[in-house]
Amino acid sequence: MAQKIVVSWKVLVAVALVPMAYWLSLSKSSPAAEGFTVEPKTGITFEQRSEGLDLLGVGVRVKKIGPIPVKVYAAGLYGGSKRDYAGLTAPKSGKRSLRLVFARDVGGKTIVDALGSVKKVDENVRETFKTVMLQLLGPTLKRGEQITLSCPARASSLAVDVLRKSTAKDTTSVHGRDLCDGVFDLFLGPKDPVSPALVASVKATLSNTEKGSSSSKKKAS
Repeated sequence: MAQKIVVSWKVLVAVALVPMAYWLSLSKSSPAAEGFTVEPKTGITFEQRSEGLDLLGVGVRVKKIGPIPVKVYAAGLYGGSKRDYAGLTAPKSGKRSLRLVFARDVGGKTIVDALGSVKKVDENVRETFKTVMLQLLGPTLKRGEQITLSCPARASSLAVDVLRKSTAKDTTSVHGRDLCDGVFDLFLGPKDPVSPALVASVKATLSNTEKGSSSSKKKAS
């Protein structure tokens, strides 16, 4: 008799867990709240508008550790009005920013080595950028923490914001000709971009914007 009671209890627990698992799966796959966009591979959300800039696309940075592909962070590109970029594959002018939200803990030096591989930038500027970034990031950036890289309309400097869970936002800027374009080319350039998914997302957004603009012009005429 005791054995039958135990078996029945296990069955009841299993039955009770089925709807719980169902609702959990729904919550994971549910769309983002209004005003936000979800990066689908990581589930990380981005505001569709931030500091006066529109979200132009999202993507994931995947890196192989041995044979295993690992999701490192989700990236979101912000720029001026989408119509300002119609027909372009990668915004190269106007105020713009890249937000990186980390999907796992990553060493500060690892991040700096990756971002410090910018091309067509003066060597002294590159080394200054790496030194400043290493001081700002410290030994580790935790899961859920963010880096925002921003360029003004006239890119004479790169602003860096680091948002941590435990402290207020840390901000600095690095002056240097071509540094902004160099950093943005890492993500959006034509050769080996850091996140091909981000490039594809931005192209889709700009393509849809351009189609919408053309349709509006036809209706007006």
